[in-house]
Amino acid sequence: EQANVIEAVRRLTRSLANKSATKGAEPADVAIGMIYGLHDIATDLARDPVAAIEWIRTATDIMERALLGDSADGPSTAH
Repeated sequence: EQANVIEAVRRLTRSLANKSATKGAEPADVAIGMIYGLHDIATDLARDPVAAIEWIRTATDIMERALLGDSADGPSTAH
């Protein structure tokens, strides 16, 4: 199920961030690295680096709407 995959990836991502922090990495650096990694994955999906950025924008718009209360837009972003 899509929601299970999304939550599993989120858990892995948070685990990696926590492990990086215990090794002294700054949270902002970890977040930036993850954003670049997201762009790499989105580029594979969209087949174009600029289209990948638009794909990411659309995804964050959906997340924002979910946070603002329209839960029909996608999975929960609570952690």
